[in-house]
Amino acid sequence: GRLNSILEATLAAASLSPGERMLDLGCGSGKLLALAVKKGGAEAHGLDATPAMVDRARSWLTRVGVRADVHLGVAEELPFPDADFDAVTSTFAFHHFPDDLKVVVLGEVRRVLRPGGRLVIADYGTPRGLLGRVCSIPMRWDRWEFVGSQLDGILERAIPAAGFTAPQRVRDFLGYITVLKSIRRETAAGSGPRA
Repeated sequence: GRLNSILEATLAAASLSPGERMLDLGCGSGKLLALAVKKGGAEAHGLDATPAMVDRARSWLTRVGVRADVHLGVAEELPFPDADFDAVTSTFAFHHFPDDLKVVVLGEVRRVLRPGGRLVIADYGTPRGLLGRVCSIPMRWDRWEFVGSQLDGILERAIPAAGFTAPQRVRDFLGYITVLKSIRRETAAGSGPRA
């Protein structure tokens, strides 16, 4: 019931200026793409690995009169050139990736972002406070997704290891759904990404 608020918080954290290029990983229905075009004035591109979702997003964007490109592809092999985007967003996609794949995807995101570009991830994260600890309990039992490591802080560790600044937690929902923002550094730190 908070999806619209989460999308708005994700877009605000992306800090788009008119004409900037944005990529939304796991774009689903395309709602964030529409917001990026209408409110942010961005040139929006979406990527999803599911053909039915790509078709749904294209159809919905046409219906609401928004021009955005939606591509079929996987996040671990982004079909875009180096330093192509000013911002990359992802809303509820990272918990679908096993931990080793999260690291690969972050490397690909870094590759397609310009130096100084923004990465914004809205997904399950380290719980805060009593509300977060209680609300996140059922997610720890989810055997079909890769949420547990995110509740244990893997994104907060893997993002800087992949060549980004330490992520800033810009918004929380229910104490465990987080909006993280990070900036692509000019050069990667260390010897490479580690989870």
